Amino acid sequence: MKGFYIFLYFFSYSAAVGCLAVCAITKATRGVHTLSRYCLWIVASLAFLLFRNVVYYLQEVRGMADIESTIAFFLLYMLTMSFFLSSLSWVALGYAFSGRATVVRRATVAAAVIPLAFLPALAVLERGIPNQVLRLLLVNGVMYFSYFAVVAVLVILGIRLPRIPDPFDRSLCKTNVLSGSSYAVLALLQWFFVYRGQLYDIYPFCIVNIVLFLMFSSSAFVIGRAYLAKRDEPRESAAAGAGRFGLSGELPSYPDCTQEESLIISLVTRGATNREIAEILGSNVSRIKNIIFRIFSRFGVKSRTELACLFGEGAFLSREAESLERSAVETDPRVPLGS
Repeated sequence: MKGFYIFLYFFSYSAAVGCLAVCAITKATRGVHTLSRYCLWIVASLAFLLFRNVVYYLQEVRGMADIESTIAFFLLYMLTMSFFLSSLSWVALGYAFSGRATVVRRATVAAAVIPLAFLPALAVLERGIPNQVLRLLLVNGVMYFSYFAVVAVLVILGIRLPRIPDPFDRSLCKTNVLSGSSYAVLALLQWFFVYRGQLYDIYPFCIVNIVLFLMFSSSAFVIGRAYLAKRDEPRESAAAGAGRFGLSGELPSYPDCTQEESLIISLVTRGATNREIAEILGSNVSRIKNIIFRIFSRFGVKSRTELACLFGEGAFLSREAESLERSAVETDPRVPLGS
């Protein structure tokens, strides 16, 4: 039975590892920089899960029954919990309060400092005399604090969902709020029917593993559907939507660009906003921003104005004329001096 529990524990990693892989592929192929924030949350979750699972393995398989009352366990628990809660606050509130860095920074610092404050508290309370029960009581305190902190973050994120401007970020946050809400219910059930007033214990049936499995598997689906399942070519109706910006007939084509990228360049040069381009292509604003960023990097420009100057109709024709003129000069036979 212990082997089965260990298998279930480590099986829950599959969703986190899979979601991290989807994020990495999306960042590499689509340049979605907003996923960097979410990747940190996955790493923090993996660190916390790994700590719990290793402790359970040492306790149940290696016979270290008192490991939860040791000072090493106390220190590592506080450190991993601090990383877990602070990353959750930074990621979730960063989406919820975009542009309000002070709010996000203060909440992140508070989430990180409170678990770490239990480290000097232990030294003060013990006063040099080891007290295993005291350590478990302090771990219990942090566990209850983490529960209310996570629930508070989920509630705030849920309330702020309509104010998240980017459709993709809003969809990703909504998925995590819905799947993460199961933690509020399952954790309470575990306290009343499993712990039953007992001190903290690495119980085989870990609610955190289940909730994070739901969150990361659903997030991987949302990210993959939004980006990896998208085709590089625009929809057939894109040409009709682009007509109001003066694009009609055959869509333009630019060097080293896909059809979709060429259409986006043309729309940018004609003053279309990111949201208007997203509506025309049936995409989302975040994806359009990242495509434009890649175009900027590819052609060495830093703004939409520079892109318009580089690929405006007149500029593009002049570049072609300059290229033809240079080619003609290079192919003309040289006339000897003095002839």
